[in-house]
Amino acid sequence: MKAIKFLGTMLFFAVTSACFAQADCDAVNKRFSAWQKQGQGKFSEKGDWFAYTKSGAQDSLFVVDTRNGIEKGLNGVSSFNFLDAHFLAVKKEGADMLFDLKLGQLKQIGTKEYGVWHSNKGLVWKNAGEVGYISVNGKNRKPIPQVDFFQLHPSQNWGIYTTEVAGSTEVYSLNVGDWKQQQLLRFSGKLKRVVYNPDDNFFVIAVEKADGSTQLFAQNVTVKQSMHKVKTVIVKDIAVNSISVDSRNGKVYFNTLSVPKVATGKSVLFAESLKDESAVPQNKSMVWNTLKEEVYALVEPGFSEMIPTAHPDRYIGIKTERYDPRDYNGLSYADYYISGKDIDEVLIERKLPLLYRQLLVAPHAEYLAYFKEGNWWSYNIGTMVKKCLTCNVAAHFENTLPNYPYSVRHFETMGWSADGRDLLVYSKYDIWRLALDGSSAEVLTTGSKAQTVFRHAVEKTLPKSFISNSMYETKIIPSGNKFVLTAYRHVSEGQALYLLNGKRLLEICGFANQQFDYTKLTEKYLVYKAESFNKFPYFVRHDLKSGKTWSSDKQSDKVNFGKTKVITLEGTANRVKGALLYPTDYKPGAKYPLIVSLYEREAQEINKFRLPTLANSAGFNAALYTQNGYFVLYPDLRYTHDNVLESFQTDLDGLLDKVIEEEQAVNADKLGIIGHSFGGFQVMHAVGHTHRFKAAVAGAGVSDLMDFYFTEHGKGGVGMFAFEFAQYRSKMPVGNSNILLNNPLSFADKVTTPLFLWSGTNDSQVHHRNSEKMYKALWRQKKEAYLALYDKESHALDKEENQKDLSCRILNFFEEKLK
Repeated sequence: MKAIKFLGTMLFFAVTSACFAQADCDAVNKRFSAWQKQGQGKFSEKGDWFAYTKSGAQDSLFVVDTRNGIEKGLNGVSSFNFLDAHFLAVKKEGADMLFDLKLGQLKQIGTKEYGVWHSNKGLVWKNAGEVGYISVNGKNRKPIPQVDFFQLHPSQNWGIYTTEVAGSTEVYSLNVGDWKQQQLLRFSGKLKRVVYNPDDNFFVIAVEKADGSTQLFAQNVTVKQSMHKVKTVIVKDIAVNSISVDSRNGKVYFNTLSVPKVATGKSVLFAESLKDESAVPQNKSMVWNTLKEEVYALVEPGFSEMIPTAHPDRYIGIKTERYDPRDYNGLSYADYYISGKDIDEVLIERKLPLLYRQLLVAPHAEYLAYFKEGNWWSYNIGTMVKKCLTCNVAAHFENTLPNYPYSVRHFETMGWSADGRDLLVYSKYDIWRLALDGSSAEVLTTGSKAQTVFRHAVEKTLPKSFISNSMYETKIIPSGNKFVLTAYRHVSEGQALYLLNGKRLLEICGFANQQFDYTKLTEKYLVYKAESFNKFPYFVRHDLKSGKTWSSDKQSDKVNFGKTKVITLEGTANRVKGALLYPTDYKPGAKYPLIVSLYEREAQEINKFRLPTLANSAGFNAALYTQNGYFVLYPDLRYTHDNVLESFQTDLDGLLDKVIEEEQAVNADKLGIIGHSFGGFQVMHAVGHTHRFKAAVAGAGVSDLMDFYFTEHGKGGVGMFAFEFAQYRSKMPVGNSNILLNNPLSFADKVTTPLFLWSGTNDSQVHHRNSEKMYKALWRQKKEAYLALYDKESHALDKEENQKDLSCRILNFFEEKLK
């Protein structure tokens, strides 16, 4: 029995409706069960072989010879990686195996606790107290016995292992290349963590002593110390997961924890502040300078936080006491200083917003950079000289139309250059290389001429560094002058892929409604993954010399996804537009219902593939509806600070009128609307201001803004400040009449559209009472409304059974009202 409470204006109608939906949805499931979506994919080094996973298949891994198209399937595979030109390493049903690409045969290596493939030549493994090496050519290494712990360095060229001897633990280094071992140290205690610096041989070992203290051992080969000369220090209350290393300066950073004592026995609590941290562990940032053999706290009077830098003796100090967030709609500001043992505090800049990447600290050079009043600035930490890097550049670096009040005001950064001399940043359209000493500013792309946005096509993850605070970090760009770039055109939502080689832009994949999720550049090939609404995700290998391509997509041409187009509302500076997805059975002269899917700005959904499945966390899937005879419209609409929905209804009505004018197959009398979270809030607002929709669905949306504002963060609300500077973009509701203008519950008396509401009873972001309030307000007026509450579900549904149940109910609801 499903954990659901379903309420309707007529209970009998609701129950029979749900049963009818289930029968329909069983047929829907079977209809699309053969569709398979490619997931992870990898090419061999020479590009001759391609291995990939796909959903809905009996085999979990497929290997393709790209030269002849022959494909082999393997089942039970959980991970895979190409070695040399002859082997694919796989983990199958818990065991490490080699798949001979030429023979198509599997060779079992055995089940290992730990295994890492080294230099494409062999497997370094740990199992049953031994560490060994299995080579693909049969030249195995003699296992090392009695090993308790083993961990490879990220370079995979060496590692550390421990063994217990006479009640003590001995630590050894292991060179994987020649299999030589060397003892580093011996200790008594429990090993807690080994931390490597990924760029060199600096490492830290944390050991828990019998008295609860932690002993740290450090070795830094980069300063030419003997491998036997290990530095050590004992500290208390250390948070071992906070340890990070700065090998350049021989420093180890970590946090210590202290829990203040809390008075008990009082029956009355007086809150001086809503931020009560009396019983919360307090972090204290610490530094261990292994070169000077000293430990000290990274804190000075007056600073709320201190950030380490690449300078050996200087830090960035942050002061926030001059700025009360209550004066700035919840935003925090700070003054930034340079401080250190060799200088008194020196002001860098006043009143910078505390936003992600507003100020950046280079982990490999004595520079920081920050954005203020439309320009990028650099600051040399050693000379304490600042330079404006873009004051004389004829380009727009400030985002004057940020999505949220808390959004950073620049267009983001590409990253630091590897040599520490430059910062690569984005203007509105282009990529710029800014010399940190202020000597030059070079544009690398030509986007502004065609209003095309160029961005770096790389993974968004940040490298680990000793700064350990993503607010002040950005990527480090590898050396070289070849970059893979995406290009984007706002009007069409089209994207393309380019290779920037020096100053030459080479088009790899032309503009279309598509998106690129993965790129990898080798000497010979550019490999990328692409998808769109009407094209399955697929991998492409592009030969950089010949321009020839090989694609893994073998399905898209066999499936009818329907047409797509972008429609723009004139007079809105291209800010109001919609992605229109056509029904797959579209025929000129016929009429089809249309469903509007709302969530802020959604036109980009035209570039994303969706399997038409019923397993949807918010109960809606556009592909499911286009395959069942519906138009789907994903709109981009405008949102106003301090009056978030001021132009919402005008924009929505104007865009719908434009769509109906351009595509006469849309049945203007059969319009539906759906939204989840902020989209649910929009739906409830819309049905209180227009009667043109014949059915509406609002999931986990806010119906009462006043109640939502005062609901505690994590207990069904987002908190006061997030309400003000995030999606709802509003000043505090006290004395603010705009709150009532945007409040869906205030217009419940105007609603005539049948409304289906749903929520999870464990929703910590938007309390389910918001859906209940709107339902009760409509029920009291004898209006048609339905409410589904999913027991122990959160903001979006996690259990597949409930996802399918909700999707079925919503599909049936629209089928009944719109067809």
